[in-house]
Amino acid sequence: MASEDVVQEHPHRRIVRIGDTVRRPVQPWTATVHSLLQHLEAVGFPYAPRVLGFDEQGREVLSFVEGESGPAGWAKVVDDRGLSAFAQLLRDYHDATSDFSPPAGAAWAVAPGGGPIDGEVICHGDFGPWNVVWQGHRPVGIIDWDFARPAARLHDVSYALEYVSPFRDDAECLRWLRFPEPPERRRRLELFCAAYGLSSATGMVDAVIARQQENIELVRRLAGEGHEPQATWVADGLLQELDARVALEPGEPLAVRALTHVQPTRPTNDISPDPLPADDDDPVGQQLLRRHPTAYEPAASADLRDVDHKRGGGSSFARTDCRDLLTPPTNSHARRLRSSGTTSKRTSTPG
Repeated sequence: MASEDVVQEHPHRRIVRIGDTVRRPVQPWTATVHSLLQHLEAVGFPYAPRVLGFDEQGREVLSFVEGESGPAGWAKVVDDRGLSAFAQLLRDYHDATSDFSPPAGAAWAVAPGGGPIDGEVICHGDFGPWNVVWQGHRPVGIIDWDFARPAARLHDVSYALEYVSPFRDDAECLRWLRFPEPPERRRRLELFCAAYGLSSATGMVDAVIARQQENIELVRRLAGEGHEPQATWVADGLLQELDARVALEPGEPLAVRALTHVQPTRPTNDISPDPLPADDDDPVGQQLLRRHPTAYEPAASADLRDVDHKRGGGSSFARTDCRDLLTPPTNSHARRLRSSGTTSKRTSTPG
């Protein structure tokens, strides 16, 4: 057998590359995720790893997508072209799952078993720049499917927007997220929504805040059940940090607080490689791994505070779950695949 190149090595998960394949530990939800990936292959969606079975050690075997991912992904979504491509990829993926029927006895990592209901799709659950594979400015793959599950499209849209608007202060954007200058957050949020195919960004700030709070509860639950790395995060005090950053102070809109207070760059439910490198010559990466953010001043340009935020009671966007704002799909993912010259055969980074 060819030599193993370690892609990720943590006490809870070891992922290796062998040739053009990736080998990963099997989980209770692996069979369900395999069914999803096989559906994506069948409908001509090429941006997901292919299921190749299991090896002699009982590990799942997936294809390897060639390209840049992980820490490199942050720089790819800084400009408008990359941000739009990122949003379009998410829309294409959601559309490709619209007719997926999970197998009997389907199991998901963080959701009850079963299939989509009431207009839901199969969300990726961890759709951030670090989990997209890029070749130059073009996204060519989506990896790390552990948190896939049936949910409203808004679930993935609001999660992605937290990291690409981004809901972070200027100092963190400049030092950690590869921005050359403070981002125009409102414009980026609206650009993402338009590229995804939404007719409005109404209520989106509220939706992102709600998603942040949901992630906190997810970390709390997974840690309580003994899952890693969440149990370690909680032991290190991450929950207290997260709770403090989304707390509503008297008279202060929650959306403004989210934009003017430092928050961890790592997504709270992520189990993939660290989004920033942890080399000895990268003090920022070291800080991230220690989960001790630098104390920054509040952002001077928290320009999302006036995007249809409704203090204290949800929003029309959250109530509609995106469906009322979607433009017609017109077979969007097939059209863009043809225009990009993409074929159904891919090699990929870890699945």
